[in-house]
Amino acid sequence: MAKMSFLVKWINWNMLRLENVDYFVIVNGSRVGPIVPRRGLKQGDPLSHYLLILCAEGLFALITQAENKRDIHVVKIRRGSRVISHFFADDCFLFFGVNNNKSITMNNILSTYR
Repeated sequence: MAKMSFLVKWINWNMLRLENVDYFVIVNGSRVGPIVPRRGLKQGDPLSHYLLILCAEGLFALITQAENKRDIHVVKIRRGSRVISHFFADDCFLFFGVNNNKSITMNNILSTYR
């Protein structure tokens, strides 16, 4: 988020949401908890969709940067068209021209993104 020019204060608010969360559940009318997750967001957390979009933007930025430096060649249907890729929930398919150097570059991008 910092590399995307988000304010530090806003980043810190989001990190608090991720790092300092606990849950309580009602079982037979009694409150049980706290349940403290060990990592990440729980499924269905409203913030998760926005973080996925921000992370996808980061991945696209890394790919675009590598493409502009001609380190990789992404597949397009025709000149001027959009890059062929597909995002669905937390899955991603990327199509790009392959040789050993381009594969190493894409592996580095994915390692950075991870």
